[in-house]
Amino acid sequence: MIKSAIERQHKRNAGAVECVACGGSGTSSKGKECAACKGTGSIPKANYNAQHSSKSNEHYTPAEIVNAARFTLGGIDLDPASCTLANEVVKAAAFYGPGSEFAEDGLGEPWLGRVFCNPPGGRAPDGMPTKSNAALWWMVLAEAWRTGEVEAAIFVGFTLEILRSAQGLDVPQPLDFPLCVPSSRIAFDTLGVEGKCNTESIGKRCTSSQPTHANVIVFLPPHQEHDAADAVDRFVDAFTPIGRCRI
Repeated sequence: MIKSAIERQHKRNAGAVECVACGGSGTSSKGKECAACKGTGSIPKANYNAQHSSKSNEHYTPAEIVNAARFTLGGIDLDPASCTLANEVVKAAAFYGPGSEFAEDGLGEPWLGRVFCNPPGGRAPDGMPTKSNAALWWMVLAEAWRTGEVEAAIFVGFTLEILRSAQGLDVPQPLDFPLCVPSSRIAFDTLGVEGKCNTESIGKRCTSSQPTHANVIVFLPPHQEHDAADAVDRFVDAFTPIGRCRI
């Protein structure tokens, strides 16, 4: 369903997709020209995948969170919302996003095995059952977990808003699963750019000096009861140093 909806949206735009930053209006929330699409309301396909990757959002998951996720899952088979730079830390066997050998847009691709997902933010394209891009990625993940294609997964909620925005979607909810609310706001890594980092950091990952919002990390455990019990124990062991866990 998700793949066909995205394909239809791309065909309707004939070489461009609606800008999710302004919802196609061309105007920002402050009434000014939308910076992402320059007031046009749409973005060329060539730029679409980059804008919706973790590369453009520049909130790469810090190693502390990735290491805890890898310990919980026993390994990471797929990161569907990534890029070459992000995967230097995640070390997934396969990833979707800029630099992937498989696909640059993970939403329309198969999600299999043990998945780590730190999704991009912003608004979902028109025609989707939610306006939240993060909730859209959650929907794809939760459905793939429900069908058994995804064996187990860690989902990084950039904000606690995901607990609200996923409600109403016909998939298992984040609150249905074990989760961790970090005791401190996660300082996601960012991309060093001129004027923000020293010369040696330009083009490289560096820790943000401005932590984001309150975050949540959700664990979708294996389906087998015995495996799930052991995995939940690992989740609690790995993430308790990071924040309060609820199972």
